[in-house]
Amino acid sequence: MKDEREISDLPLGPYRVLDLTEGGFNWCGKVLADLGADVIKVEPPQGSPTRSRGPFYLDDPNPERSLFWYAYCLNKRGITLDLETRDGHDIFTDLVRKSDFVIESYPPGYLDELGLGYDRLSCANPGLIMTSISPNGQTGPHAQHKAPDIVAWSMGGMQHLAGDTDRPPVRIGFPQAELNAGAQAAAGSMVAFWHRQRTGEGQHVDVSMQVAVIWTLMSATAFPPLHNVNLERAGAYRTGGAVRTKGVFPCKDGYVSVVFNGSGFISPMVRWMEEEGVTPEFMALGNWDSWTPGELSARGDEGLAELRALEQHIGEFLITKTKVELFQRALEHRILLAPCNTVQDIWESPQLKARGFWTQMHHPDLDASLTYTGPFIKFSETPIRTRHLAPRLGQHNYEVFVTELGLAEDRMTQLQAQGVI
Repeated sequence: MKDEREISDLPLGPYRVLDLTEGGFNWCGKVLADLGADVIKVEPPQGSPTRSRGPFYLDDPNPERSLFWYAYCLNKRGITLDLETRDGHDIFTDLVRKSDFVIESYPPGYLDELGLGYDRLSCANPGLIMTSISPNGQTGPHAQHKAPDIVAWSMGGMQHLAGDTDRPPVRIGFPQAELNAGAQAAAGSMVAFWHRQRTGEGQHVDVSMQVAVIWTLMSATAFPPLHNVNLERAGAYRTGGAVRTKGVFPCKDGYVSVVFNGSGFISPMVRWMEEEGVTPEFMALGNWDSWTPGELSARGDEGLAELRALEQHIGEFLITKTKVELFQRALEHRILLAPCNTVQDIWESPQLKARGFWTQMHHPDLDASLTYTGPFIKFSETPIRTRHLAPRLGQHNYEVFVTELGLAEDRMTQLQAQGVI
C-alpha cells in the first residue's frame, strides 16, 4: 500500500492520477508524479508500447530495460488492465471513482467507444479532470489524422523554420513535439485542478500536439500580421525582411548563439575587444547603442557592407574564446549570447551541479545505479524528490487491486488467467 507519510507533504500528495499515455506524452504524468501525486501507470497486460522505445540499458532491447521508460515513468506506480474487456471496463471505472485525474493519448473517440469517455466517467466522478492528448485535438477536420512526432513538428511550423536554406528542413531528433504536448497537458491539468478547487467541478482538457508546437515558434507567428514578413529557415542566420544577420558563430570549442543588435550585443562586444586591443577603427568610433539591423535596408549596399564587416571582425574575436569564457562574460555584462551546448556540456554544467539537478537511483534488478534528471523546479517548503523507480510490468497489481480497491485475491487470480489483468 502507498506510504501516505512519504507523499503527504508534497504539493499533490493527496491526489491520484490514472496515466494512460504513451511515448513523450508520459511527461504529463511524470510532472504530476514529481509534484507528489500518486500516478498509476495503466498498461495493457502485454505491456505499454512505450517499453519498446530505446535507448535500452546496455543495448538490450528488453521491455524492462528501456531507458526512455525509466526516465518518463519515474515516480509512478504501475498496473496492467485490458480496458476492452467488460471486467477491465468495470475495474477502471471503480479506479476512476477513487481518482482525481485521468490522462490519456488514445485516438479521439476510442475511449468513448469503450464507454470510458469523459461524459461517462464524469458521471462516476463529477470532480474528475480528464486530460486528452492527441495530434490535432479531439474535434475538427484533422482530429482523426495520425501524426508521429515528425509530422506534428512539421504541422506545428517548427520544421519550416529549422535548417539551412540549401538543404531539406530538419527537426530535433528527440520526440520534442510529444514532450511539449505533455508539458502543456500538465499545465492544463493544473488549471483545471485550480478550477475544481474553487467550484468542485471537473473538466475535460483537450491538448493538441500540433498547437503545442506552435507555441515553440516564439515571435515567428507574429511576423506576418505585424511586419508583413513570413519568416523562413535561414540556418545560422536570422532573417528580417531584406536583412539577414548571423545568429550562430563558431568559437574555440563549439558554437554560440547571439542576438545581433546594437546595445545588447555589439556595444558590449566592442568594449571587450577594446580591452584586448583588437578593435578595428570603424568599430571603435561607431555609436552602436542605437544600431539596429532594420536601419540597414534604408542604407542599401553601404549598410549591408557594414553589417558584414561587423560579423567578420566579431566572428574573428569569438573564435579565440571558449564557450565558458563567452558565457561568463555574457552573464556579467548582460550580452545577448548563449552557448550551443552539447550533451556533454549539459552534463558538466556548473549551474546544474550547483542546484543538484542530477540524481542517482539504484536498480536492484540491474545491480547498477543510473543517473536521472532531478527536480524540474525547486520548492523551498515542499521540495520535489525522486521517490521510486519506474514500475516493472504489473508491479503494483496486488497493491492497487487487492489492498486498495478491495478485489478478492481469488478473483484477481481468475482475471489474470483470463488476460484481463
